[in-house]
Amino acid sequence: MIRTVMFDVDDTLYSFQHANYIASEKLVEYTREQFGWEKDEFFTRQSTSMAEVKRYTGTSGGFRARILRYQNMLEAASLPIYPHAHIMSDLYRETLLNNMIPEPGAEEFLRFLKFRGVRIGIASDATALQQISKLERLGFLSYVDFMVTSEEAGVEKPDQKFFARCNEKSFCDPHEVMFIGDNPDKDYSGAAVASYQAVWYNPNNKPAEHPMQEIRNFSEAAALFERLNSTVKSEADEK
Repeated sequence: MIRTVMFDVDDTLYSFQHANYIASEKLVEYTREQFGWEKDEFFTRQSTSMAEVKRYTGTSGGFRARILRYQNMLEAASLPIYPHAHIMSDLYRETLLNNMIPEPGAEEFLRFLKFRGVRIGIASDATALQQISKLERLGFLSYVDFMVTSEEAGVEKPDQKFFARCNEKSFCDPHEVMFIGDNPDKDYSGAAVASYQAVWYNPNNKPAEHPMQEIRNFSEAAALFERLNSTVKSEADEK
């Protein structure tokens, strides 16, 4: 019996790639106007800063705090942190939030689960503030019972310490958890090792490197949920 369904957020409940592209272009415009950086220079500086921040924060949520990236970018260029770090962080955040497009059928599936009394969890490599803000803007936050982020767990998926924290919050056995995410390595493999019902969200029908339980839309997610529960019920009846 599936008692809990957990979701990755970015590129699972909404298109991060679409919103991130628009938000990044806004930052390119800002840094061109303020510092004379062209697009290639901006992305080179950002990549260098990301690597520098990650060197100290490891794979914790701190790596995902964008203001740290912008702070380090400015310091490396001998530019003033104030007011630019906050402006860049707020500009990126608001542009991203304003351009998020929910995945088709995502809310209907959340409503489907709530109607059946299933607990809903979020499992994301991000900071809690980032993901709460996204879920609120998407209109999904009221469906969520609990959340685990890399900021809280101190590690990113697929580290099993992350999934151990998920176990503590799910209030059920691992085999009673359905875990849906777009990343085959972080989401699917990490959840499978944790003994969850791992599901790869694959809307673009990418080729799989190995056999995986997958869905291409959230209508398929509802059908899979019903099928998994029917299988468990049938096995119980046989006993």
